Amino acid sequence: MNWLIHHAKRVLRITGGAVLLIVGLILMFPGVPGPGFPLVLLGLGILAVDFVWAHRLKTHLKNRTDKVVEKVRGRPRSGAVASPRRGSRAGS
Repeated sequence: MNWLIHHAKRVLRITGGAVLLIVGLILMFPGVPGPGFPLVLLGLGILAVDFVWAHRLKTHLKNRTDKVVEKVRGRPRSGAVASPRRGSRAGS
């Protein structure tokens, strides 16, 4: 009986992860409102429990997202020296 419960949980987990992944991909189309990218990451996170490819893809997407966020926020990369801004006053 335990094998039935184990396989039922696995089927539900894979189905739920696939549904979240597909809905996230649909929500990423222009003109469709919704949080597409977070749902894709959530779906991949659920699928990563059972599939190595999902874990690798999720890790790759998270690393790329972190790099883009750092670039947008203007934080220097490790090892880079930040140059002082022109016109800024010390102490303000």
